[in-house]
Amino acid sequence: MGSINSRLKVSNNLPKNYRNILERIRPKQYMINMINVDLWGITVHCLKCNNENKATLLQLKRGETIRCSVCGTSIGLKDKDGTIEKEIMKVQEAVNLLELAVQKIGVTIQA
Repeated sequence: MGSINSRLKVSNNLPKNYRNILERIRPKQYMINMINVDLWGITVHCLKCNNENKATLLQLKRGETIRCSVCGTSIGLKDKDGTIEKEIMKVQEAVNLLELAVQKIGVTIQA
């Protein structure tokens, strides 16, 4: 848990109603768990043997290469136009808003 001040940056990509909610519920100082979307798991199918392989959104954002756990084929994780990274940022912002909202009513989210 880390302390974050009231100057939390809110992306202008969020719908106006979400930004308004954040402004209404944001206290001057609060504690937050910060669920990290980058660590969420994804499944990537091997093109050679169709095996399901595990990776994280962070690995996808970084464009890392993983190996198939069955046949050993290299699988390049690529986000050619940056779309995935932008969407991950939107999801992270939404998760942060959810954490703020539930903390306002006294509930703690644990990842």
